[in-house]
Amino acid sequence: MALRLVDMENALVDKEKNDAWSAWLVMQLQKCMPDWRTKASLEEIEAANNAERIVIHNVDIVRMLKVKNLAQKWRMKSKKHSFERQARELEDEYKGDQLKLVQKLERLRIKSAEKIRQRILARKKSTEGKLATIAPVMERRNSVEGGDGGGGGGGGGLTHLGKAAAEAAKKEAKEEEKKKMSCLILEEGVKLTKLGFHLSGDYKGRVAVRSIEHKSKAYANGIRDGFILRYIGEHSAADEAMSVVVRLLRTQPRPLVLRFEYLDGGVSTIKEGHEDDEEEDPDMI
Repeated sequence: MALRLVDMENALVDKEKNDAWSAWLVMQLQKCMPDWRTKASLEEIEAANNAERIVIHNVDIVRMLKVKNLAQKWRMKSKKHSFERQARELEDEYKGDQLKLVQKLERLRIKSAEKIRQRILARKKSTEGKLATIAPVMERRNSVEGGDGGGGGGGGGLTHLGKAAAEAAKKEAKEEEKKKMSCLILEEGVKLTKLGFHLSGDYKGRVAVRSIEHKSKAYANGIRDGFILRYIGEHSAADEAMSVVVRLLRTQPRPLVLRFEYLDGGVSTIKEGHEDDEEEDPDMI
């Protein structure tokens, strides 16, 4: 009966004239007979999915990585051979005329550099386009949040777009902080004992200035007792042990910029000690 139903359906499709009786009969049979084709189709789909799951389950990850590594090596080797073949073709083409060969190589170099430049420009335009698309949305969002928060600045604050922008803003703030600090340039040949002051650890473990001489260059630059050494060149002195600070001062290339900052506490924050036994204090230079 199922096969007969299929034949009747095909006959209806092929007929040029409408056959109401056959169409009604087919419709009634379709209501009574199970649709074995749909079931067979679902079974085929399920069988294909099961086979795919079995293949994925049986994949050897180590072997797959080896094949991938081998493919990468083959690709690089093929690329290298392509370059060597092109070089040989150029040498054969301009054999006996080295000037033309050099001129050809220079044209190829210029062409390659131009392609790289165009790629960089295209990538830069794409990035700028994305930022231009995101910026208005972020500005509106900041404006809404500022209005709802009451005192959010009306959305006029700095908008950070992604991790890179946040890092750039953090770096810029760090540079601005550095510019506000008092600095001393340690020139070539100047010994640490001739700085005009001593460095000693305070009670918080920071490296502080003490016993500064009024005629020293450091004093003229605004550095006073109790100032904290914050940067040795580009290295931060925060949370560094005195031995590390001394090593940095001795090993970093000169001229070396030392940056100091005044923090609350002043001279009173320096560890208790006597100036008479400075030579015996291991936390002092």
